[in-house]
Amino acid sequence: MKHVVFVVGNYYPHYSAVGNCAEKIISLLKDEYKISVVSIKSSKDVKNNEKFNGYNIHRVESAYQRKLNNILPTSSFFSKMNLFRVRLLGLIKFLFRSESIDPDFVNAYLNELIVINNQSKIDVLLPLVFPFESVMASIAFQDKANSNCSIIPYLFDNFSKSASLHRFNINRQLKFSRNERLEKLMLARASKVFAMHPLQSHFKSTKTETEQSNILYLEHPLLLKRNLPTPSKDSDKVTFTYTGGLFR
Repeated sequence: MKHVVFVVGNYYPHYSAVGNCAEKIISLLKDEYKISVVSIKSSKDVKNNEKFNGYNIHRVESAYQRKLNNILPTSSFFSKMNLFRVRLLGLIKFLFRSESIDPDFVNAYLNELIVINNQSKIDVLLPLVFPFESVMASIAFQDKANSNCSIIPYLFDNFSKSASLHRFNINRQLKFSRNERLEKLMLARASKVFAMHPLQSHFKSTKTETEQSNILYLEHPLLLKRNLPTPSKDSDKVTFTYTGGLFR
């Protein structure tokens, strides 16, 4: 049975949007493959390692995340100011990096992947974006620990052009060329790249046809076909459902 490792941001029990998508994909694969998940340790209350739904979750902390986790979750003025200080220093460090990547976060992922591989050889790595550090850690793992491991990134967000990641337009513009090189490295090293359809225009405008040939565009994994009753023609009520994000 092949060993497939998902590298994600926040996962059970504190899911991010991408973490929810990961769980849906894992539910479809876990009976056919050995599954492991490497995720962020987003709270001191969760274990570093635990079994969940028949597979292992391994949680990692960057230095920044560790500082956040060590702040007591209280409403006291001191705790709020300490949290503000840590986040402000984290933002300043992020703004002064040449690329929109936290090297310490990459190393935290990488070290855990090496431990997992020593216990049970990894056949496939599935880094989910965001965070893009999951991709960089997978590439580093392939270089340092297991050259036969396949990398299949699964992209839900635009890395080099992301407004939410970069906070300020000037930051995004200054780092764009370096971040785009990381995207090209991902395309060159990946066995295949899965991406959401909205990312198609980005790759078409910034990458060559050869670079794009490795990308497979997929529907969102949380979109499910449901058999809903047909609304009554006699009803004077109309129900609208919006599925999407709300952005400024």
